[in-house]
Amino acid sequence: MEPLRSLRFTAPALLSLAAVARGQSEEPVWPMANGSHDVLHGFQEPLRIPLGPGYPPYLILHYGVDLRGAVNGSQDEVVAMRSGVVRQILMHSNYPDNGLIAVVVQTPHGLETDTYVQVKLEPWLVGDTIHAGDLIGLVTPVWGVWSHLHISRWKGVRTGASTANPLNPLEMFISDADRDPGLLPARPEDANRDGVVFHVAPDGRPTIRLPYAFQAVELLFEASDRQSDSVAFGQVVQSVGYWVESRAGGDDVASAARPYRLMRFDDAWSRSCADCDLLFEDIWVNLPAYIVARSPQPWRTLATYRLTHAAGFDGLGSGVSPLQAWHTDARAGAGAPNGTGALEAREIQEARFPDGRHLVHALAGDIRAETDTVFEVVVDNFRPYVKAVRLLTEGGRELYRSAWTFDPDTSQLVLQRSDAVSALHAGDRLRLEVEFSEPMEGVKLLAITPALGPVPALTSTQAFDARTTWSGTLPVSVLPRRDGLAHLYISGQDLAGTTLYPFPSDAPITAPFNKRSDATPIVDPTVDSVHGIPLSPVPVERTPRSKLGD
Repeated sequence: MEPLRSLRFTAPALLSLAAVARGQSEEPVWPMANGSHDVLHGFQEPLRIPLGPGYPPYLILHYGVDLRGAVNGSQDEVVAMRSGVVRQILMHSNYPDNGLIAVVVQTPHGLETDTYVQVKLEPWLVGDTIHAGDLIGLVTPVWGVWSHLHISRWKGVRTGASTANPLNPLEMFISDADRDPGLLPARPEDANRDGVVFHVAPDGRPTIRLPYAFQAVELLFEASDRQSDSVAFGQVVQSVGYWVESRAGGDDVASAARPYRLMRFDDAWSRSCADCDLLFEDIWVNLPAYIVARSPQPWRTLATYRLTHAAGFDGLGSGVSPLQAWHTDARAGAGAPNGTGALEAREIQEARFPDGRHLVHALAGDIRAETDTVFEVVVDNFRPYVKAVRLLTEGGRELYRSAWTFDPDTSQLVLQRSDAVSALHAGDRLRLEVEFSEPMEGVKLLAITPALGPVPALTSTQAFDARTTWSGTLPVSVLPRRDGLAHLYISGQDLAGTTLYPFPSDAPITAPFNKRSDATPIVDPTVDSVHGIPLSPVPVERTPRSKLGD
């Protein structure tokens, strides 16, 4: 009988057996053995790290996920997420308990590398086999700031300080609780405590807030995906995008089915451009006012996204451009969906995005779902004007019409009038319709001279963001005694509060006659007195008293 051979297990082998005994061989395994899902920093979260006086802050994307250890100072166990082979072990020169271990994992999609950082490592050696659930080591405090574990996942075999091809470690998990710790939806959040989560920024300067948009604007959006309720600062969202729904009769910008994507932090993001870290200033507003409030030092997280810098639909780093903006005064039928590259409209009716109400759908998503938050934006590039006036019988027959018509060949507006009304009678009840160049917040007919009767109140039955036609009943109680024009004195303001363009006369006028010069709505009181009803005298004694149009 052969003598019994003594069996000698290395420490890692013993740990592997212990892992199997604990039933932790199913992959992947959550790395915090105590089950902690308290996330400090999410994948690709932008970090603004101060380097000291005289140095600009260092900006970097977070290539992993930070999980908080115990708050009571105890050292928590870290276990292997997936089985693999130890490729690299590094120890911090000043912090002997702060180590890094890199494990190469064979997956159906090729080799990947899992790294565990801020760990007091067990006695692993390069070349050792690690099984899912094996004890990697203990979480250790870093720089006295937190006790936390940094996990990351990389495409291919990673060694050294390379940052190419980072993958989201949470995407490899199955359960929602692991893929989205905290199970909290991505949503708008005033993380920098400035009182605003969305605003319009002309020329890239965040100075004009809702609801006004003037010419080329950026849409700035603040959102977060809190993966833990226990931290005071926000987390980066998985994806951000937008589309604009026109309620003013113009084109939409993109669509709900295919919105613009500023970024989508999935596993393809960093492989989509040579150095996606360089896109910081194109994606976030890199100013102190747009840093998450109460974000602890040394990490300062950025909060506000430049939605309109999305130049594509896939959310890749290669689809981001600082030249993008929403060109709200773009001419119809030209340029990209947001007006980029289009000619400027000479007259409001040419604009792809005419003045009036638009709805911006700001999208914020995490791994599980996407939140669509709607914000109102009022485009205000032009002064409104009275476009047409009609006089009709109660039965709807048109008696008279005057209208400004745009001539694209001369870029002029020309006022065209129909024949004079020649048969008004005392007792007639007529309908007066006034059409404006854009939706109006309020309209008032101040007077008719010479008077034909009581001045009617003008109202609109259209939706408030489509009120271009206003009308009122005009009872004829005074008959004109001579040829002439019954002038209409009309005032009003559009949805942004800008008042009517005051035509100097009824002569042709060259466009752009009513384009505004800056982003401040014009609120000076104005009156349009060009429009009127040309009348012929009616010999009352010879005219039967009957309704006009009978």
